[in-house]
Amino acid sequence: MVATFLTQCRYGNNGRRLSTKGGRSVGSLAVGHGTAAGLLHRPRAEVVGARWWLQVVRSCFLGRNEMSAVWMRLRSEMRARWRSWLGLALLIGLGGGAAVAAAVGARRTETAYPRFVQVHKGYDLLTGGFPGNIDAEQALAEMAAMPEVLEWARVDVAAYAATLPSGRRVSIPELAAVTDLSGRAGFQLNRFKVISGRMADPRAPDEAMIDLPIAERQDLRVGSKIRFIVGDPSAKPPRFAIVGIVGIVASPGQFPAVGASSAFGGVYVTPAFVRSNGITPSPADAALLITSPG
Repeated sequence: MVATFLTQCRYGNNGRRLSTKGGRSVGSLAVGHGTAAGLLHRPRAEVVGARWWLQVVRSCFLGRNEMSAVWMRLRSEMRARWRSWLGLALLIGLGGGAAVAAAVGARRTETAYPRFVQVHKGYDLLTGGFPGNIDAEQALAEMAAMPEVLEWARVDVAAYAATLPSGRRVSIPELAAVTDLSGRAGFQLNRFKVISGRMADPRAPDEAMIDLPIAERQDLRVGSKIRFIVGDPSAKPPRFAIVGIVGIVASPGQFPAVGASSAFGGVYVTPAFVRSNGITPSPADAALLITSPG
């Protein structure tokens, strides 16, 4: 590459030998003050580093007068248009920054839910609901003891029907009161993230929480009062137990966009709600939240 360059310096772009203009010939290169070859043999103290090579290129590819005219025009253009060039550079920088930010944001959005599930110990499997010919209590115990189960939590239905603040009567599967009598679900496994309000006190029978999508669907908020029917729902008059929503929460598996059924809605009541109202949950309606190893 260097040899080719030096040959071009010797003969020029048109293949003609460069004039020496008062120089002398050393080997096959003409040396003088007016040629690129002469510049190659100048002392390093006279031309050094990048300026030295720049002068070589100027002498090789343009004559002295032509190069001076080009550089004068370039300097003139830069002085006259530097604001335009600066503005263009800023626009390119801003556009590139916006593109990078958008890519990073898209990546974070794509991984937001998996990270949420990992941080809040989301379940891997939800199972429950048994036909009448199966001992549901025994089946739940056997599933919880399987070697493939790392952790589990049992969720029971505490009430099957309720009256909303609007006066509308709802029942399962649209809305039901659910709880974990052991206090694991929502606190140790498939943990709740509070969006508004606070966590319910497990010792308070009149406190409850609800998932954000269900709260929006039923027009419920922190402070809303729900009257659950406890005992025999056909009793006249029915017996009610009132709970107040103290927290709007998010929990893994409860977003319709990732597979949760929009047909079922649960209000998370406390174990104290079950005990204080003398409720005996049915194992046939219970569900297990299960995580597996790995």
